Formats: sequence, C-alpha cells, structure tokens
Amino acid sequence: MRVRHCAGRRRNADPARFAGRMFDRLGQLVPRLAQGVEEDVAATDMLAELRIGMNMLDLKRIETDLPPPLRTHVRTVLDGVAEAFADRLDNTRSDEGREKLLAEIDAALVALVDITDGPTRRTALQAMVGLRRGLFADRQAPVLAMPRHDAPPLAIAAE
Repeated sequence: MRVRHCAGRRRNADPARFAGRMFDRLGQLVPRLAQGVEEDVAATDMLAELRIGMNMLDLKRIETDLPPPLRTHVRTVLDGVAEAFADRLDNTRSDEGREKLLAEIDAALVALVDITDGPTRRTALQAMVGLRRGLFADRQAPVLAMPRHDAPPLAIAAE
C-alpha cells in the first residue's frame, strides 16, 4: 500500500497492512543507514513517508468523529496529500499544488484549535502537525491563536 492510498476515500486503507509494510520498509532502511551518508537522504525520505502515512491513517480513523466542518478540512487535506504523492509518482510536481496543500493544512489547524478539547481533537492536531512537518519541514510554523474555550495549552511536538 502506498502513502497516497492511505488518503483515498476507499475503506480498504487497512492499518494492519500499512504497519506490515512499514516494518518491512524499516527492515530495508536499517542497512542503508549503516552504509553511510549518501544513503541517508533516501532513508530519511522513506521514514518521512512512513510517518506521513501513519498520520493519514490517524486522520481517517477519527474523521467521522469530528464535527462536519472539520471533516471537510480533513478530507480536503487527505485528498491534497494523495494528489501530491500521485504527482510525485508521475513527476508532475507543482509548486502551486504544494502551496495549496500547505494552506489547507494550516486552515485545518486553525479550525482544530477552536473546537473543544478531547482525545479526537488531540489526535487530529497531532496528525495534522505531523503531516505539516513531514511535507513542509522547511517552512515556518503557522501562528495559531489561543483556543477560545477552556482548554489546556497546546503541547504538540512533531518528531
């Protein structure tokens, strides 16, 4: 299963199957990392893609638990990530498409800050931040307003 399939609307994005592939890829990465610097870039890219895939599966898992406006944000982001990976496979990468996806992720983060705190919100925030860090690590973090409701301060760190 490829990362772009995780974002699709199909229900066959099986987390167990993705995890199996992830561990298979990790098994391939360990020897590459041990070989040296020239292999580090490819290995790092593969790890980033695995993290992106896991974040997408988290969002799909909780998508129906979110309020309808947030579901729309999540669906838009997932579709954008799927399109970005399809473009990468076709070598038709678009700067305009990347900027649009970044704006969609940031809009979803802004919307998530305003909903009542709970496990679903935290999972969505962590996954969305993970996607942003995985896809746009070189970009400055968005400035988010403090939540309007009584919620503990955000303590999210993407690795």
